[in-house]
Amino acid sequence: TTNTSDKVIASRKIDKLKDLCIQSCSLSYELLYWNINGNKIDSSTVVKDAWWSTWTIPIGWPVQGLWSNNDDNVEITAVARSHSYNDIPVLATADEFGRVRIYNYPCLVDGAPDKCYRGHSNNVTNLKFSHDDAYCITIGAVDKSIYIWKTDILDEIRETQSIALRGNKLNKDDKTIVSSYDNSELVEFNISNYSYVKSLADVRKFSKDWLGSIREPTNYKDFNENNNILHTCLELNYVYGYRGWDCRNNIGYAENCQSIVYHIANVGIVFNYSKNIQVHNYDHKNDIICLSIHPYGHSIVTGEIGDDPKLIIWDSNTGVTIKSILFHKRGISHVKFGINGTNIISIGLDDDHTIAVHNSLSGNLTYTGKCGRGIHIFGMATSLLDNRFATCGNNHIKFWDFPNNLSTGGELSSKTGIYSIKAITCIVPVSLGYLGNDAVTGMIDGTIILWKDRLSNKFKLAHSGPVTSICSLVVSKKNTPETSEIGPRIATGGKDGFIHIWNEHLEITWTLDMNSSTPLSIIPIIQALDVRNNHMLIGTKSSELYDINIDTNEINRLIIGHYNDVSSSELNGLSIHPNIQKFVTCCDDMTVRLWDSKVKIQAEIIQLDSKLRCICFSPEGDQIAVGTVDGRLKVLSSDLSIIIKDLSISLSEIQVLKYSPNGLYLCLGCSDCSIYILDASMYSCLSKCSGHSSAICNIDFSIDSMFIVSCSKSLELFYWTIQGHQIKSINDIKDIKLYSLNCIVGWALKGIWEDKSKENCHITTADKSSDNELIAVGDNNGVITLYKYPCPKAGAPYREYKGHSDAVREVRFSSDNKYLFSIGGIDKSIFQYEIKSPK
Repeated sequence: TTNTSDKVIASRKIDKLKDLCIQSCSLSYELLYWNINGNKIDSSTVVKDAWWSTWTIPIGWPVQGLWSNNDDNVEITAVARSHSYNDIPVLATADEFGRVRIYNYPCLVDGAPDKCYRGHSNNVTNLKFSHDDAYCITIGAVDKSIYIWKTDILDEIRETQSIALRGNKLNKDDKTIVSSYDNSELVEFNISNYSYVKSLADVRKFSKDWLGSIREPTNYKDFNENNNILHTCLELNYVYGYRGWDCRNNIGYAENCQSIVYHIANVGIVFNYSKNIQVHNYDHKNDIICLSIHPYGHSIVTGEIGDDPKLIIWDSNTGVTIKSILFHKRGISHVKFGINGTNIISIGLDDDHTIAVHNSLSGNLTYTGKCGRGIHIFGMATSLLDNRFATCGNNHIKFWDFPNNLSTGGELSSKTGIYSIKAITCIVPVSLGYLGNDAVTGMIDGTIILWKDRLSNKFKLAHSGPVTSICSLVVSKKNTPETSEIGPRIATGGKDGFIHIWNEHLEITWTLDMNSSTPLSIIPIIQALDVRNNHMLIGTKSSELYDINIDTNEINRLIIGHYNDVSSSELNGLSIHPNIQKFVTCCDDMTVRLWDSKVKIQAEIIQLDSKLRCICFSPEGDQIAVGTVDGRLKVLSSDLSIIIKDLSISLSEIQVLKYSPNGLYLCLGCSDCSIYILDASMYSCLSKCSGHSSAICNIDFSIDSMFIVSCSKSLELFYWTIQGHQIKSINDIKDIKLYSLNCIVGWALKGIWEDKSKENCHITTADKSSDNELIAVGDNNGVITLYKYPCPKAGAPYREYKGHSDAVREVRFSSDNKYLFSIGGIDKSIFQYEIKSPK
């Protein structure tokens, strides 16, 4: 009996201690409740705690997540709950498009994880579980077919009962390890914390008032088509740095132990350190945050962050892109080649942490799956022996299988890991690998757990902090220090700076302490590991890469770069030595680094006590001035061995430094909108220039050192005498010849601004070559553009070069005009371009 006008499509019997109730649903989705006598129950609160013996209604409190997850607004035509839902809570649904889905019961949250199966050609009219839940039967309306789907519910029940029978008893050698870790440590493992945020300069509204502060020089002759052809080009010669501060498990060997693979900014890099040659792929539009190397080493896949992130497969010998794949949203947190390299498995940064499996040759999507919502994925590993793989994260461990030939819909199947050992008190795995065919998880409390199928089988205390990286070693056919016995091995690295190699019995066979190694690591937290033959590649949190000979323990530091320390850091300063092939950089990581651009290594480093904003060589190259965030000026010797001066200039940060060409003066531009002119011999303040309305960002001197040009962040362009007096008559200074061109506005850059404004971007840095032939500018989109000097009119020929992931902080020509250097702020990378001129 029903009071609704539509046909009742489902009814339920509910056994309660006091009475029996029925709930019913109509085609118009009215949900009503009745007592056994046929009387309507008006208040749903009366039955809110009722125990329903079956559930086949598509609406109601236990199934509310079905509709919030129904993105395509299709009609759910049938619902069935498993009979053994108290043990294995499963909810099956069918819809008008012929799809069958399964969920956890109850399904309450928006976007609840599901698995989807296809087979029916159209509307599925009903579905039921068999009496023992071993099968689920569905019937199609139009195709008139009956499908019998086999479930794994009985297997799940047997495994659960087996664990219960064992009573969670400890193995005789197992001892309870009391977990002690800070929940704040989870933040550093959460790959979702990657900030896909462009610089604040992206949204600034720029004034064009500076156009009134420029005049064409008196003797300037307008260019014509013949002398304005740009023949010169740039070739990316070397990239300094490695993204190890917030990425993990992102390195490896290529085809041999002399070639390593890593990334920084938008660039994937293969570095042959025996020849000191790099191969680059820079086809990504945003930061690369994960990579994987083909088992044979001939190709690499990299994944990026961004709204529509790409997976790019590229050749390790040439850097040429082989295939570009679009599927994920927001970003790609993990990527791995499967066994033999035939498949590529990737995990997205969307709410569901969607897994995609693509064919590595065709790029076609073959399988998909969902890790689930409300979790963070910290690691993924693939088996070396079959198509299985595993994922781990905060309260998450799953073991995945590719569908067999009878499966339809390309849906990945997974099993949740079961912690079957009572002594295991930490369930936060942060790293993952395979020991032969068995998964091993590295936990945040320092333990490692060996898994048999989906059950924890054995565990050991491995590190005195989180196990940050696990690497699987290929089975060796002979005894070596890498494999002292024949059999599978794994290497683990921890936040404690130790690296261990373990055999299949979880016994340590080799150990290295990076805390006392030579050369010494700045932050010896292990972020990434890879092993090939008797060589181990190690990546640290301070963006260093080391190659270790496992036989001799010989350590060779291959790469070092700027990094994030505690808070977010940016690479801010770049200056070129005036006489030799060296340059210096400074960063918020509080380090000043001297680089040798000829041999492409870091020559010296000094750690200071404050974040650093700008840096400048003196004209003779014998001193280096550094400006800090707290308004202090530090003057260093050219080899960084001595701090010559350390004095306070302002209460606000120093944004820019510039020595006069004659070496007598040093100008400092600060965030207090003032310019301080110092005597460069004693570093005493001679005068102060005031008038800007925002922080000073650029300063240029005239060739005779008598005049100063300054630019603020609001693009005010002012002129000053060396005595600190402002020059307000533009005609008085229009013929002044500038020694440098670092102010980002001016007559020589007017045409570039007109071109850039059409592309909704703006100049962030500029420089001209000392022979007055070229201008290089960097913009807020990470693009470096090369023009002929000067460029007062729009439409001039140019060449563009990409690679930085955010605003280019500085560009500078070398003193001999053979190279151009650039630095990225947030990406902390340094690019060295070779200038190619026509012969």
